[in-house]
Amino acid sequence: MTFQATDLSKLSTSVTSAMTSAEAIRHAGLDWGVHLEPLTLPDGRVSSHRAVVRDTDKRILGNAVGPIWNPLQNVDLGNWFDPFVEAKLATFERAGTTRNGERVWILAKLTSGPSEIVKGDVVDKFILLANGHDGVLGARGGLTFIRPICENTLAAALKQASHFMIQHHAKVKLTLDTMREQMRQIDEGFKLTAEQFRGLAAKKMKAEQFKTYIKQIFVPSSKFLVEDGDDADAAMLESKKGDKTLATLERLLEEGKGSNLKGVRGTWWAGYNAVTDFLSHERGEDASRRLDHVWFGPGSNTNRKALKLALELA
Repeated sequence: MTFQATDLSKLSTSVTSAMTSAEAIRHAGLDWGVHLEPLTLPDGRVSSHRAVVRDTDKRILGNAVGPIWNPLQNVDLGNWFDPFVEAKLATFERAGTTRNGERVWILAKLTSGPSEIVKGDVVDKFILLANGHDGVLGARGGLTFIRPICENTLAAALKQASHFMIQHHAKVKLTLDTMREQMRQIDEGFKLTAEQFRGLAAKKMKAEQFKTYIKQIFVPSSKFLVEDGDDADAAMLESKKGDKTLATLERLLEEGKGSNLKGVRGTWWAGYNAVTDFLSHERGEDASRRLDHVWFGPGSNTNRKALKLALELA
């Protein structure tokens, strides 16, 4: 494949040897903080908005933030995982940044083990927690699947139960702590999703069904292969870009990593993975931005939409 959005070895640091969040943060090079500095207008007036500044190099991260915005430090992000790790419910996996440090994330693997969908095809279970110093992304976390054979990020069932987002208000740290207890109790969501994946692998899919599936995912009204919310006109319907994207998805259906496994080829599980393969590895040209898009942007919504629609059509 040309691009590897979720080739995490290129976009992050392995922290599997870390026993504490402090070790993980330090090993990943995330042992730095941010502070707020006032913004002064050309006429000398001080703005109510402030700049988010990295302590180590004084770099301004992202946009100016309003008066109620409070920073959440990298160390706080890491500390959130410590009770899971200490209880041996999870181990640190990888940590990294996107947008030159404006967004920071930590991935921990659940010790309850992977789920095998068909023989030889497993998905691993993770907790992902991220935070934005850019004034846009709040603290965001949730349960997610990654199919290691191709590093596709897969949607988890029960969106509302398995994902959360917290804005940078005065009680951001306290709210983050309360979400930890919720996360402890929803491993059942993983089990349900794995059963849904197995259901997709048990259903055969025809070529025409795949085309219908793709168009329903990427076509709002008359727009062709454009994700919901994107700006495009009806001319996209016949565009070369749309044709190329459809051809890419059809290629991934046949040639994507893991597509040739017995029990995968020709099933709705293969069809869904063609979409996640496209979102994770092929869409766009910048790996870091693509990872940001598929985890925190519109790509995550498209991923969930693709799973929901596959289950309905199958």
